[in-house]
Amino acid sequence: MVSNVTTRQRGSAMVEVVIAIPFLFLLVFICLELSWAYSRKAEVTSAARTAARTAALANVTYADVEATTARQMEAAGFSGNTWVLELDPSDPAAVEPGSAISATIRADYRAIALGGAGSLFPLPNELTASATMRKEGNR
Repeated sequence: MVSNVTTRQRGSAMVEVVIAIPFLFLLVFICLELSWAYSRKAEVTSAARTAARTAALANVTYADVEATTARQMEAAGFSGNTWVLELDPSDPAAVEPGSAISATIRADYRAIALGGAGSLFPLPNELTASATMRKEGNR
């Protein structure tokens, strides 16, 4: 009789494990995906700051800013056609010293997402970051 109770307990424990394991895997996957999204958002924010800092330098062209930003975005895992750089004003060479210049980067998160978890919980389709700096030079 004692062995019968032990067998029943083992059977119910096995059923509980079989039910719980998929949920634990899902929870781990969700944590990984959200951590990845947060990390990529930090990379896009850093690239926007770098773009604004580069644009704020004296004697810099839009091509210089775009090349610097492209290197940083490539290092973060974004290929050239998955992000867009916008400068305001668009020509950093024409900005007067002391004036503000803004850089905004819009990156497609779906291009670098870990998996198709967007249908399970809300993830951004696009990561956006902006930074503003004052143009360097003599006034």
